[in-house]
Amino acid sequence: MASEETLDMAPLDEILDEFKDQKGAVIPILQRAQEIYGYLPKEVLSYIAKKTGVPRSQIFGVATFYAQFYLQRRGRHIVRQCDGTACHVRGAARIVSSVEDLLNIKAGETTPDYKATYEVVYCLGSCGLAPVAVVDGRVVGNLVPELSLHILDILQNSVEAGASRIGLTLDEDVLNDWLTITVTDNGRGMDASQAARATDPFYTTRKTRHVGLGLPLLAAAAQHCGGNLALESRPGAGTTVRATFQHGHIDRAPLGNIRDTLLAFVLGGSTEQPVELRYRHRVDGSEFEFDTADIRRELQEIPFSHPEVRDWFREFITEGEAELHKPVVAGS
Repeated sequence: MASEETLDMAPLDEILDEFKDQKGAVIPILQRAQEIYGYLPKEVLSYIAKKTGVPRSQIFGVATFYAQFYLQRRGRHIVRQCDGTACHVRGAARIVSSVEDLLNIKAGETTPDYKATYEVVYCLGSCGLAPVAVVDGRVVGNLVPELSLHILDILQNSVEAGASRIGLTLDEDVLNDWLTITVTDNGRGMDASQAARATDPFYTTRKTRHVGLGLPLLAAAAQHCGGNLALESRPGAGTTVRATFQHGHIDRAPLGNIRDTLLAFVLGGSTEQPVELRYRHRVDGSEFEFDTADIRRELQEIPFSHPEVRDWFREFITEGEAELHKPVVAGS
């Protein structure tokens, strides 16, 4: 990325030499120049005009006509969020709002430290992955804002951290208007530096992706609903992530399909090195809980992947979650 004080024109001279005496080369020259500097400063445009002999007005005309060229300095990271039809109906507007809160800028702007530029576009050609974004040229799909997907993402983070046991608690205090999501694991944990960077959207320790949008988006979503996200971690002592939301806030994302989230995690894990999950869901005075370690001991040699066990799990969780939301009959 070019500095606004000094611009090294030597790389540009090499490009101009490459296209020397070639007619109609203005666009490829501008493209290559933008690759070097990240945008097209006025000094660069004037220098290209001087060296090529093309009128300065023509150079500026091409640079301002095509949307691919940028005349303002952009961030080191470029985030492009789709809000086309397929993405919009799947919650892209809520994601845009969360990212704006996360970066403290509006769509179309660049952070003051030039770390990131956030743009909203209306087609990325990946409707099957909606809602989808492109971060530094990499497609990041299925950015569904339902909280159950955030929960699954945190559970996977715990697995990546080497956890053998994870606790997940959902506490819906409807009377006091609070929702708290807590995930605790016994993984390798993080030092203070890693923990501080965990909510940086451009940092991740996971090997399965190149950007870490999960925790940062959850933090932004919580803050947007009057809550916050807290992370506690120590090397060798595991990690605890706690997100709080105003339960009845108009912008709070729904919990989503908790049953399928639990099934995906419990049934999709390794059979050789299983990760045990203790799950608790409280809604005011009602509670549903289970521990996969207890269930595994009861099953003995029968794996969770057995068709009858899968069916039982599905029915067990469905009934347990449904009981939480049954109206309490007076005098019962």
